[in-house]
Amino acid sequence: GVQTCALPISAGGSAVIAIHDLRIARAIADEVVLLRDGAMMACGATETELVASRMATLFEVPFEDTAWGPVARFDGPDGPGSG
Repeated sequence: GVQTCALPISAGGSAVIAIHDLRIARAIADEVVLLRDGAMMACGATETELVASRMATLFEVPFEDTAWGPVARFDGPDGPGSG
């Protein structure tokens, strides 16, 4: 299940969370750190780091940018939609 904890963060404060849902990360984070194999791959503003090209490199699958953020494309061997 999902574990949540609600704590007030004062003006100018920070919170560090680990999250794997890109939609939630995009909605709540001002900045992100992307990790791969335990090492930092990228760090910066959410809008510049959570993009299809960066996610494709991170996860080694094709991504496309949408209005909701980067979305993985799981295509079959005969192209989009054949999987």
